[in-house]
Amino acid sequence: MASFVQSEILGTIFETTTRYTDLKAKELLLSGLLWYLLKFRITRQHAVIFRALIELWESSAYDEIRQQHVVLRKIRSPFKTRRKSREVLEEIVLLKQLQHSNLVLLSHIFVSPLDNIYLVSESSKTHLTQIIRKGGIDNAFATYFVYQILRGLKYLHSTGLSHCDLKPSVILVDDHAEIKISNIEINSPRYCPIGSRFNNHYQAPEAILAYQRADSSADIFSTGCILGEMLQGNALFAGEDLRQQLEIFRDLLGSPPEWMLEKCCDRKICDKTFEIATDVFKPMYHDSPRVPDMSSLALFESTDTTLVLDLLKRMLVFEPRGRLSASDALAHSYLERYHDPTDEPICQRQSELLVDERLPGNPWMKEIISEVLKHN
Repeated sequence: MASFVQSEILGTIFETTTRYTDLKAKELLLSGLLWYLLKFRITRQHAVIFRALIELWESSAYDEIRQQHVVLRKIRSPFKTRRKSREVLEEIVLLKQLQHSNLVLLSHIFVSPLDNIYLVSESSKTHLTQIIRKGGIDNAFATYFVYQILRGLKYLHSTGLSHCDLKPSVILVDDHAEIKISNIEINSPRYCPIGSRFNNHYQAPEAILAYQRADSSADIFSTGCILGEMLQGNALFAGEDLRQQLEIFRDLLGSPPEWMLEKCCDRKICDKTFEIATDVFKPMYHDSPRVPDMSSLALFESTDTTLVLDLLKRMLVFEPRGRLSASDALAHSYLERYHDPTDEPICQRQSELLVDERLPGNPWMKEIISEVLKHN
């Protein structure tokens, strides 16, 4: 039987075998905490309370067997209820079926002595944010990077899954300029949580304003944000708060559809959010409607401006159904150099959960253990 050791990170216990060493909080989590502490001037006393409210579930580590950096994701109490077990089984089965060179894949799954499940995936020391911060990315590399992102999304979306949290920091880059999309989580086969993310700079309008559930089209919007940032060196929608974020949407994307505000009201989003959205957008319905205008983007000189702006205009639109699909975006002239339909696969096999829910106890528990054993 494998020997387990415990490591405490920011108050959370991680149980791992000796295969995994050098456990630490992920760099992005720490930077996020620091941002909150500075922005809101949280005192030391408040910081202790704030830290206690954080449910840390990821840790970086080093895999001594594979000799590579990995990310450990902890799933707490997976056998506590039938419903939780079903969700965990669904996640494991769906993640195991993903096999694509532009997606970070599961490398290991194990159950700890305290009956927590750990999902292990590969990691990288370099992500796209670090490259952008060094001075931006020229057109040739930006084209290649966005092609790979869309190639990975085409496959992911073919499974019925969406990422819903795409941003430069989850795009891993190796020494050969090959990228992989990380942080793929399974919350639901079709939809993602609404308004639950930390950073709004890459979120689609529907995710921020919650006028409909975010799906695969939200990933296309986020990809457009990433492409624009690569080509001008800073985020396209870098609002300091919700109002400024919506104002930038308005300035670049033009007038949103009028039904959007009605849907915001219907979904009973936060009164303050609805008030701000109404204040920013409603005057446009009475005055002259605005048309999309991306001429203000300060793209690098090497950029093929005409083609990239055309692609961005087709990805960055308010109406989710009006955005290109990943497959259509791959066929755009801007990506002609790399586009090859024969090398842009989709998932050919959909996994099914064949468990008799009428069985007593927790029938999902046995299936989870079986899936864990099959993966090792």
